[in-house]
Amino acid sequence: MTVDKESFSKEPNVQRALRENQDAFEFSFVTDELHYFKGPKKKPAVLGFTQLAAYIFKRKNRKPKFRIEFGRIVHLTYSKNSSFSVVWGDAQSVTLFADDPRSGAAQATYDRLKAAQTQYGERR
Repeated sequence: MTVDKESFSKEPNVQRALRENQDAFEFSFVTDELHYFKGPKKKPAVLGFTQLAAYIFKRKNRKPKFRIEFGRIVHLTYSKNSSFSVVWGDAQSVTLFADDPRSGAAQATYDRLKAAQTQYGERR
């Protein structure tokens, strides 16, 4: 399953999240092939990022769960079990993983997120 960046950006909850965070940039990447853990349960997610930050939304209703500013990322690490973790700010963290570890979705997303973080640092 893939998400169209254009239609995703027009959804009301997504527009509200961008407006509230004064993020006027377009999404450069969006994927809905990931999940994150909330307690013992895995939750389907949509990850998208602009030039300023990565956003993690609930897949079902597109409500924002996390906003991770690239400048506040402390650690971005890929694990051998086809997942990656982001630690930012004051020890906040989230681990994202693909439903099918063989799909390569986690690795591809991690690579794009790492590149976006590097580009952010170069622009500063």
